[in-house]
Amino acid sequence: MWNDIKDFVYVGAFLFVATVCLGFGIYGSDFVLYKTFAPMFANAEREVYKNTASYIDGMAHDLSDLQVKYVTCTDPEAKKALATFVLERAAEVDMTKLPSANQKFVDEIKRERGLIK
Repeated sequence: MWNDIKDFVYVGAFLFVATVCLGFGIYGSDFVLYKTFAPMFANAEREVYKNTASYIDGMAHDLSDLQVKYVTCTDPEAKKALATFVLERAAEVDMTKLPSANQKFVDEIKRERGLIK
């Protein structure tokens, strides 16, 4: 009789440990998969976002605002800082998708800095 109870306890303990290990394996692997593939999905989502019309329109609007500030700026140091900021912002977007006025403005700044001829 004691052997039957002892066997029952061993089987129950084994099933409990196996269930815990199985659960940890399933959720642990989910965590590992998330840590592995989440950055790739985030990068893909960012690339998709950068090609949306709203992003392009927003960037065109920002560059237009920066152009007004750049043209009206009288302080040479501030103008230099604005030019750096414009080039940084322009590097984030496909320039061929922007209006020609924005493209010309960025090209003008690049010419002033000697980045293009």
